[in-house]
Amino acid sequence: QPASQYANMTSVLNGFERLANGVQVALIGDPNTDDVAELCRTALAAGKPDLILSIVPPGADLPAGHPATGKSQVDDKATAYVCVGNVCGLPVTDATGLSDALAAV
Repeated sequence: QPASQYANMTSVLNGFERLANGVQVALIGDPNTDDVAELCRTALAAGKPDLILSIVPPGADLPAGHPATGKSQVDDKATAYVCVGNVCGLPVTDATGLSDALAAV
């Protein structure tokens, strides 16, 4: 590769790192409810610098290829899935469970 492209390689590597190891939280629930707000605050308070938070209303779909595609709410509660790379953990429906799941990754 030409030396003029070396400066851009850091951006490519950073993008790959985020894709391969970024922590994604897919939060499924009505965005106007207190339980969704609580899970959202918990996710943001985890201190993950590359956290990607997606809030998905019930019945809506995540984009094809997202690791949480096809996941749904548990017992009509706000439900969070913590995903790293192509793999999601078990669903969590409370702030303590979400905090524990985020601490484990």
